[in-house]
This record gives sequence, structure tokens and C-alpha cells, in this order.
Amino acid sequence: MKEKKTVLNEKSRFYRMITEICAEEGISLESAAYGWAFRMRKGERSGFLYGYRFGLNSAAAADICNSKSTASELLLGSGIPAVPHFGFLPPATARFAGQDGSLTELEELRRRYGILILKNDTGTGGTEVFPVVTEEELSQAAEKLFSAGKTIAASPYVSIAREIRVVILDGEAKLMFSKQRESVTGDGHSTLEELIFEQVVKNQTDPKTEKEKYADTKEKKLPAGPFTDAEFHEWELTEVPPEGTVVYLNWKHNLGQGAVPEVLEREKDPGEWDALEALAVRAAKALGIRFASVDVIEEEAAGDKKVLEVNCGVMLEHFSGCSGEYYQRAKEIYREAVKKSLENSFVISEG
Repeated sequence: MKEKKTVLNEKSRFYRMITEICAEEGISLESAAYGWAFRMRKGERSGFLYGYRFGLNSAAAADICNSKSTASELLLGSGIPAVPHFGFLPPATARFAGQDGSLTELEELRRRYGILILKNDTGTGGTEVFPVVTEEELSQAAEKLFSAGKTIAASPYVSIAREIRVVILDGEAKLMFSKQRESVTGDGHSTLEELIFEQVVKNQTDPKTEKEKYADTKEKKLPAGPFTDAEFHEWELTEVPPEGTVVYLNWKHNLGQGAVPEVLEREKDPGEWDALEALAVRAAKALGIRFASVDVIEEEAAGDKKVLEVNCGVMLEHFSGCSGEYYQRAKEIYREAVKKSLENSFVISEG
């Protein structure tokens, strides 16, 4: 008897969408790697999905996008406005890139830009990302990333007014949404800590219990919750933001870090849609990518738009979980990608 395999990914919305699409389109589907890989068959065609990667992009293009520093270098070399990322290999392998394995070059970048962002060159979801201001912070962040064998992507800190994700498929924008960070608004008399706490309470299933716990805590520590990701200094928490002042609770714009998507529609602002689409399509074409999500940032000071990164794995997990409408929008994008993946796949030969 064939042993039933454990599917760890079966609760994800992506897994559900792919299984629904294949059932609706008469596509035979087989999962592997605990539900992270799929083989699709229809007629004489057979194709694969792995993670959030579809069979529409070449392996070389996908690997280039997977490296923030490599993609950045190629985008800038193509004349496309992008946030520069500089790659640094771990000390054990640094010689292969002509680096000495020390932190000298990283320290030079920190001095040049003032604030540097260090991150895993191939990381996703806003994890393993460290803003560094001092030499000590740089050393600690680099050691943490290098000790895990990670290649570092270092980029200058950019004050971002908005970050917009543009999903591109074959030279056309299928979806755009800005990532709205969690924030509190000053009322002129409450401290920042009190404002954050009230925001946390609103999202608790039992606010009364949380308030009682908070009142009984002498140290007045903030309860754990999605609004406590921001690392505020103690003196900042005791300040009273002026009435109407918006204070963001996280400098990251990732949906997985608490940001909320706000969909952009072409009909409402065709000029902005066309400009964002043109930039995202240029980036995708420069990297030879057919299906990708392109993250575009709008700088707070000048308002310039630049490509932050290009993701060949199109993940709409958090987006699709925000509402039934968003789930269907994500599903229809994946449906088109599944169909094109099969058209682009190989023909099964018997014998």
C-alpha cells in the first residue's frame, strides 16, 4: 500500500489556490517536497512549480533575481533607476570575489552613506535585515549574517514614502498595491507607548484582560503583538506626539511584517499606473524575467521612483489573506501563470 505523504504546506493559501486552479482547469496535479513542489500534467504537457516559482523564467534569470546585489548591479548597468546593493561574501569565500574578508569595505560604505542596511542577499519577507549607524552595529550585524554563512547585500538607507509591489506577467502589470505600514496618530496628550498599547488592545481578542495585565505590570511593558516590531528607544516611548502626527511602528514595508496592502487601480490614476508599469516592465525585461513581482519605492524627499528588488518567486500569500476579493485576484493571476507554464513546458514522450 502506498504510504500517504505529509504535506506541510497544505494550509497555505498558495497551495489551496494551485489545487483549486488545477481542478477547475482539468490539470492533473502531484505534490512533492511536503507541498512546496508540484508537477502539473495536461494532455501531452507536463510542467513544474517550486515554491512560488513558475516555469516561465530561466534558471539563470531566477538566480540573478534571487541575489539582490547581482540584480541591482545589472539594473543600474541597464540605466534603470534602482536602489544600489553591494554584495559581500562570507570571509571563508570572500577571496573568490576579490575581497579580503574584512569589514573594511563595508565600513567605507557606512561612512559614505551614514546609515547602511545589511541584509541576507537572498533573503525574503523582511527577515535578517539590519539598519546600522555605528561601526559596532555594523560589526554585530555582519557577524550575525556571516556566521550563518549568508552573503551580505549592503544598501544605503532610503527614507521611503511608499513602497509599491507590481506583479508583471509577460510585459504587463497584472496587479499593483502599496504597502501601508502600521502606525499610530498622536492626540496631543498620550505618550507614544500609550498610543501603541491602545493599538495593540484593539487587536486583542480579550482587550479587558490585556488592560488589566498592563495595569498590573509595574514596568508597563508593551504586550506582545503585531504593533511592537518597531524598536523605539525608552525616551521615545515617553514622548507625546503632537495631535495629528503619524508615527510609523515599523520601518519595514513587508506585508509579513505587519503592513497592509492598498490596491492601485488604473482607472483611478492612469498616469501613475502607466509610470509604475513602465518602470517595472523595464526592470523585468532587463533581467530576462517573464513572471515577477517588482518592488518600487518612492523616496520621501525627492519623490523619485526606484526599483528596490525584483522577485521571481511571486508570493501573494499575505495579500490573498486580506479579503475574499484579494484571494480571487491572486488566484486569477496564478491561473494565467499556470496555463502559460504548461504551454511553455515540455511534451511528455512515452517509451
